[in-house]
Amino acid sequence: MARIVSLQVGKPQTQINEKGTSWTSAIAKSSVSGPIQLRRENLDGDVQANRKYHGGPDKAICVYASEHYALWRTEFARPEMPFGSFGENLTLEGLTEESICIGDIYTVPSGATIQVCQPRVPCANVRHNWSAPKLPARMKETGYTGFYVRVLVEGTLSEGDTLTRTERPCPEWNLLRVNNALYGKKSEARNAERVALCLLPPLSRDCVRHVRRLLSWEKVRLSSE
Repeated sequence: MARIVSLQVGKPQTQINEKGTSWTSAIAKSSVSGPIQLRRENLDGDVQANRKYHGGPDKAICVYASEHYALWRTEFARPEMPFGSFGENLTLEGLTEESICIGDIYTVPSGATIQVCQPRVPCANVRHNWSAPKLPARMKETGYTGFYVRVLVEGTLSEGDTLTRTERPCPEWNLLRVNNALYGKKSEARNAERVALCLLPPLSRDCVRHVRRLLSWEKVRLSSE
């Protein structure tokens, strides 16, 4: 059973990174117990600093698996790392990149409904937040990136809410496979995976554009073009 073990919201804050340079991000979030309103582009009280790369209908909510925290707390000697440390709005128990697929639709008791639409892209903000330069690369290597969802039906969320899967249109595309297509070593097989990935209807437009750029750099043409 999948359930929400922690809810987080935050607003942009300016901080100093490990090199002494200032940076502004909303990755530092505070936990809330709920109920909190889930809207089409965010949770009430949550604001994205850089709307070019964060937020919007296809990145309304960032989600991360609670199961991964044990690894990062040990590997990076951060025993104090609380839920929400990856800037996620929802920390879930029972759903990892191996068990969740692109396009999966989930509902919670209030009727709020979300759809998985792309993996989260580990960025510099994660590194800065924990002064851990290798963390984004390790997230890609393990496939433990987290993911984004779009909101199909608004409603409220609370800690302890269970998530019930109602649809799975792409059962062969779990997020580990998607991440492998995005970050795996260059090969003809990898490019074939990327072409197939671009054709998945539930995939976010941003992710499709990103994959197309990867294919363009590899000089691979989509069969649909």
